Amino acid sequence: MIRCGVLLVFFALVGADALKGQSTENRVALVIGNADYLNGPLKNTVNDARAMAKVLESSGFEVILRENVKNQNAMKQAVREFGMKLKSEGTALFYYSGHGMQVNGYNYLLPTQAVMHIEQEIEYEALDMGFILAYMESAKSNVNIVILDACRNNPFSRSFRDTKQGLTTMVAPTGTMIAYSTSPGSVASDGDQDYGLYTRALLEHMQQPGVKVEEVFKGVRADVLASSNGQQTPWESSSLVGDFYFRNGSGVGYTPIAALPVQQTHTPTVQQAVSRENEGIPRDAYRKSGIKVPFTWKATPSGTFYLWVNKVDISKETIYELHGSNLHVYHQATNRVFILKSFVQRLDGSSHRGTTYE
Repeated sequence: MIRCGVLLVFFALVGADALKGQSTENRVALVIGNADYLNGPLKNTVNDARAMAKVLESSGFEVILRENVKNQNAMKQAVREFGMKLKSEGTALFYYSGHGMQVNGYNYLLPTQAVMHIEQEIEYEALDMGFILAYMESAKSNVNIVILDACRNNPFSRSFRDTKQGLTTMVAPTGTMIAYSTSPGSVASDGDQDYGLYTRALLEHMQQPGVKVEEVFKGVRADVLASSNGQQTPWESSSLVGDFYFRNGSGVGYTPIAALPVQQTHTPTVQQAVSRENEGIPRDAYRKSGIKVPFTWKATPSGTFYLWVNKVDISKETIYELHGSNLHVYHQATNRVFILKSFVQRLDGSSHRGTTYE
């Protein structure tokens, strides 16, 4: 899937000496990962949240972890629980991985069972970013950090008039850093592995001991640029007045990415496609309006396949039927059929292009 700017907001209100120690300060984090959406389920978001929770715990944070939060009230309840634990002399961190969008200049986080037919419903179905920031500001913590891995494609774009990509730009006031996984208003890659492209790099760099936060993001930017072949450029706006370190000291407790928790996903395979051959793709999904929609796909020797439209991996959102050597893939959200030609002969991990129709 597509991610949109992982966003970090730091309210650094004290000097460098007070921020360096991580063992003497109170550190509290709320981590939310939403994946099981009614519209546009996501691949790596729960993995990202679980891995982030583990790394934060090893960095001295008391972590509240929530997965697949269903509605706005449940998200607000989690934020309130988090807010009650915050102290004026501590550090507060909020991490969210899931769908997020901007509407009329405001950023919103989507619960998994959000249902919206018009954009005006979003304030009743989704969580306004301002709700989280209000609790952080009220606690008057030394440092407040918000991480939003929340800029994937908008699953409600067909229903909304305001269909701008990603999150809206946030101006960094004094003592604040805002960092996105890609430029504001853009979307970013979810990655082909078990974690999102940006969060994977962030997990690595935030575990390096004695590294200032500015250097953490510089390293993340270099990694993401290399991993995306220059297609994704992390971006920051900073007016920090003090130094912040995720980790200080010798770095004891470093957790390799390979050892972090992973939620198993059900990847489509040739065998599953054969067994589901009679599931039935709606006849009208084969309609052709004449508007071409390019896509890219690849399949591995084990039969795992990936399907991208506008750089969005939609393979986990499909049903599929094997027709001879071709795989017909149906994406319900857009009512499109993608024909992966010579699928059985192309289980080599190489990329192929195709065209379907709107």
